[in-house]
Amino acid sequence: MINKHLNPATGIALVALVLAMTGGAFAATGGGSATHPTLDAAIAKSKSKAKAGPRGPAGPKGATGATGATGPAGAAGPAGASGAKGENGATGATGATGATGATGATGPQGPQGNPGSPGPKGEPWTPNNTLPKGATETGSWAVGNVVHSQGIPQFVALSFPIKLTEPLEASHVHFINEAGEELQEFGTTGPAPTECGTPAGTAEEPKASPGNLCVYEANRNSMAFEKIITLARSQKAGASITGAILKVVLEEEEGYAWGSWAVTEAAAE
Repeated sequence: MINKHLNPATGIALVALVLAMTGGAFAATGGGSATHPTLDAAIAKSKSKAKAGPRGPAGPKGATGATGATGPAGAAGPAGASGAKGENGATGATGATGATGATGATGPQGPQGNPGSPGPKGEPWTPNNTLPKGATETGSWAVGNVVHSQGIPQFVALSFPIKLTEPLEASHVHFINEAGEELQEFGTTGPAPTECGTPAGTAEEPKASPGNLCVYEANRNSMAFEKIITLARSQKAGASITGAILKVVLEEEEGYAWGSWAVTEAAAE
């Protein structure tokens, strides 16, 4: 009955009990080193039963555990070799022209260019120049309809667009009436002078020889020619380099007159 319930644990407990009970006897007899055949056998038996038995077969595979956290990224590997260049693709069709963009802001002014070469001399001659030698310029004049007291003088400007080199003396200014005669100061008449062309000019085709001014009458009513004077206050007969004044006098209370003129620069000496 005892053997049926004996196991390693109870065996060790029993041995301990026996040692406790017999410990005093061993001490009294001085047999601390004596052995007990029955006790040694029990201890040896308990030791043999405490040894592990043979390994059993492996159990079934357990369930897969949860995925662990992602580890840190590894260092970048070396760059791979460049691949071979691919073939060019076909050229696509030209797209439609886009709309014109807005005009941009005006850029800064560029530097001044180099002066060009002088051009040819223009005709007629430029202002602030003098009339070339032997050249003629022409113009027209008019006065009225004037209503004034009888005997009042009237002054008509004869302006030269291009100035003369020198003023003209009284002997070089002439007034030719509608009949082709020269009217001298205060109404005396004479044949048309050669200084006004050969044949003499007319109001429609005024002429003047070099160094002369010829004034032509186209129409005159109740006006008496008096003289041609310079621009000076003295009313000296002649012409200035920029023009002259035709002085006429009303013969009645109402009158008018008009015509043309020609002046020619003196010829070269």
